[in-house]
Amino acid sequence: MKKAVFLFITCSLMLWSCSSDSENNTEQDTNALIGTWVAQDITNTGTATFDILGETITAPIEGQGYDVDFTLSFSENPDNYTTEGSFGLEISVTYLFQTMTERIDNQEFLGNGTWSKQGNTITIVENGETTILTIKELTSTRLILTGHETEDITEDGITYTSEFDLEASFIKQ
Repeated sequence: MKKAVFLFITCSLMLWSCSSDSENNTEQDTNALIGTWVAQDITNTGTATFDILGETITAPIEGQGYDVDFTLSFSENPDNYTTEGSFGLEISVTYLFQTMTERIDNQEFLGNGTWSKQGNTITIVENGETTILTIKELTSTRLILTGHETEDITEDGITYTSEFDLEASFIKQ
């Protein structure tokens, strides 16, 4: 079962959707977003909920980035974004009074595609898939993006529901 849980977590890391409620509703300047941002840190917290033999189990999940070595660049006219590099994520899942930790190397952040910004929300489109991120902080030198995802998946007859909150911080290059 460990393999299935981690496989599901790995597949879920790169897609997020955010609620429209935000802690920071100020209008950030789109021009401040344009340029190349160097990733500093990435964290992931959440829960996985699954049924085993009729019992519902909720497992807290914590993820901490390591070997964070990627950039995120925004251009305009056309409004494209690109990422280069990768990061690792050490994920700890606690269930049935056990904590299991796995390191997942060479993860990609968002890929490449188009972007649009409205208020403090960035909509990313890559290969027809839409991801919505919230700008938690945007200054001329610092960017913090957050995302939230809820997803259901069935694997080997077990249905998992996961909820993840991700935060990635950057400095301007």
